[in-house]
Amino acid sequence: MRKLILIKAYHNKIDMKRTPLKNIFTEKGWQIIEAYWDIAEKKLMDMRLTWGSLKIYCESNYLPQDIFLPALIKRSDEGSRHSRIVLWMINRGAELVETENKAHFEGNYCDIVKRSKERDEYIARRINATLKDFETGVLIIGAKHKVEQYLPEDIKVESLLDIEDTPELKRLLMACGLLSDE
Repeated sequence: MRKLILIKAYHNKIDMKRTPLKNIFTEKGWQIIEAYWDIAEKKLMDMRLTWGSLKIYCESNYLPQDIFLPALIKRSDEGSRHSRIVLWMINRGAELVETENKAHFEGNYCDIVKRSKERDEYIARRINATLKDFETGVLIIGAKHKVEQYLPEDIKVESLLDIEDTPELKRLLMACGLLSDE
């Protein structure tokens, strides 16, 4: 049995600054996003993981670790919360795995968004190919992605933090039309 810990990334203000959605929230909204990351970081830090055999799958990473790492450090220094979490895991011995296909990032922001299903299927194939029996992986990916739908049944997916655990974030996302009340 393989295990994948899923961290849905609600991108913070720093992560969104280069996208058309950079002004989607008020300052209070961005504070709610930061509070989500505070909870996610604490939950991850409290987990008993074998860091030396942990694999990290990170949205937008289509480069080898030694090339992707400087960009990750820069984004973490700028305030990217998911970049900070990835670095924290790497510093404990986890391995960052090339997760995406560079071809999926050609074009503008809207082109990339239109490829979400292709990206999800590709990421699922990468995880299946690289996560070995009895290993654990962590997938950090935007909340709208559905990678878990394309994973084989022998990969047990556990969400680190459910949207129900953060009612203030759920209300914010619903108010902005980013989440439906299903």
